[in-house]
Amino acid sequence: MCEDHLYLALMATRWLDDANFAKGPAQFFKSLPMPFRLIVPGLVRRKVEKTLKLQGFGRHTPAEQDELAIRDVDALAATIREEAFLMGDRPCGADATVFSFVAQLLTPVFVTPTRTAAEKHQNLVSCRDRIQRQYFSQ
Repeated sequence: MCEDHLYLALMATRWLDDANFAKGPAQFFKSLPMPFRLIVPGLVRRKVEKTLKLQGFGRHTPAEQDELAIRDVDALAATIREEAFLMGDRPCGADATVFSFVAQLLTPVFVTPTRTAAEKHQNLVSCRDRIQRQYFSQ
């Protein structure tokens, strides 16, 4: 679900929403020389939009995309236990995948209904914090 569907929702909210694009993906193009800096971002965004439409997710309205993504968030939250990892007391490869998506969902930079939905699930916040502490603490 994360890699096949939620990924598309995250891509749409970051690349196709103007405000989120300006805060995130637009930064990738800052080092391009002029005039490419003015041309390439639009070309890439159109390619992302076309890819999303060809895949099918982009044929939904933004509101429908948000609704589908929130369903994914709710399903993910129903799968994750509060104080353990997916397969028990130790993390596994699936936890790495889940962590990457949960961390993206909860990134405060991007304002999305999906982030708001994820923030309502304390177990998702705890999952992110637990793995971040264990593997990324300073």
